[in-house]
Amino acid sequence: MDQHDLKRYHAAAERLDRAVRKNEPTNIVVVEVRQVYGNDTVYPVNAAGKQFAAIAGQRTLTRAVIGRIKGLGYKVVVQGPQVYADSIGAIPAVTGAQP
Repeated sequence: MDQHDLKRYHAAAERLDRAVRKNEPTNIVVVEVRQVYGNDTVYPVNAAGKQFAAIAGQRTLTRAVIGRIKGLGYKVVVQGPQVYADSIGAIPAVTGAQP
């Protein structure tokens, strides 16, 4: 990621933080990747992610479901280490963004 991409990413993360604080609907699914018995398991964090998991009949999101979510035009943002974001083809979250 070069400097230009990094600046765009930080600006998008700040807009997301503001929208979440205002409880505005977004086309962003926030997930958290946890190690469960040695496997990466993707848990939805925000309401949109939880709705997609419910539609899939699961409490977690599989790579296939994440691919379908992205196909619908949603961005998938991972809270946690960037290695997890890279493993599912998502954007790592920026913490501590100011309004």
